[in-house]
This record gives sequence, C-alpha cells and structure tokens, in this order.
Amino acid sequence: MRKVELLVLVVSALLVAFSSYSFALYVQSINDSITDEKEEGIKEEQTTPLSGFLIKLPIYGKQEIKGEFTDMIDINLSYNSGTEWDPDDNGIESKEGVVDLTARKTEFGWPVNESNLCTKWIVLSEDTENYEAVCLGSKKACNFLYLDSQKNSNWNDPLFVHYERYGATSNNTVSAQVFYIDYSTEIDDLYSDIRESEMQRLPVLFK
Repeated sequence: MRKVELLVLVVSALLVAFSSYSFALYVQSINDSITDEKEEGIKEEQTTPLSGFLIKLPIYGKQEIKGEFTDMIDINLSYNSGTEWDPDDNGIESKEGVVDLTARKTEFGWPVNESNLCTKWIVLSEDTENYEAVCLGSKKACNFLYLDSQKNSNWNDPLFVHYERYGATSNNTVSAQVFYIDYSTEIDDLYSDIRESEMQRLPVLFK
C-alpha cells in the first residue's frame, strides 16, 4: 500500500493539468498518509518550490547520504570570465553587446551524477517587470520544473544575454538556481531524490 501511495505522490508532482491550489492540497494529503511509515524506508524530506507553492517529496531509497557527504548544493553565480563577451565581467554592455553568466563553479556535498542536474535561469526586466525562464541541462529535470531543456545543453553551460533576448531591456536582473532531480515511477523501483540550491542574482545592463 505504501508503494502505491508514493507512486501517486511522484506522478502527481509531474501533472501540470491540476491547478496549483488543488494540487498542493492533494500532495499534502498524501504526505499525511505516509507519515507513520517513515521508518520503513523514507530517509528524509525535501522541500522544492514549483509553480509558486511548496511540494514536499520524500527521498526514498536512492542517493542515501552517509559519512562526510551532505545534500548541499552551493551555487556560485558569476559573470563568465575569460571570454570575448563582457570582457570587464561587470554585467554592463552596449545594446549591441552580450553578457555571459555562469554557475559552473557550483559545489556539491556528495558525488553528484551530473546527468540529473539542471540550472533554471530567470531573466527579469526591471523596466517592464516581465521575465522569461530558461532551463539548461537534464531534460527530465527541466520537465519536472515545467520547463523545456535547451537542446544539447548542460547544467553548467553559460547563459548568453543580449538586448531583447529573453525579454531583456536596458535594466535587468538575471537569477540562477541549480537543481538535482532524480526519480522513478516504476512500481518495483519507486524513489524520488529532489535537491536544490539557493537562488542567486546578478544585474545585467545594456546602455
């Protein structure tokens, strides 16, 4: 019975069709129903923000953390140095220029499987208050965040922003967050392992 309930939990997290409010209530009801069974295999609980609300997903089975390992993802967002773009690495360019940013120096508290990583980027125009989200890395991880992965991209690829790309205007804020997302909905191999970094931001200006 516990496996069936966990399967419903993981599958529910993937369904976009439900409204945010009703889906959050549904997930919470599933969490309440498995609380008494944690000692039988559910190791710990992670909280992952998706679509404006919090979903609690248990870490079950895979990726147990032992010894010196932790579930830390310590993001390090910076302007991408050593390239022809934004050579001053200050996030300021002309309207004909390009600013490149990177999260490649992000550190992990365990031997991470990079095929399960993605980086969610958000380009926010401070002038219009409009934003666009971009996901680089694992297609499976990006889809879990309701985003399409950029074709043939890796989580640590730089993001290139120029005027009017991703809705960028003269005054912008670019945010990045790194996710580790691994799960299975197979009845004989149910597990979910969802981890995330904090979100970091940098200004990007075009003059």
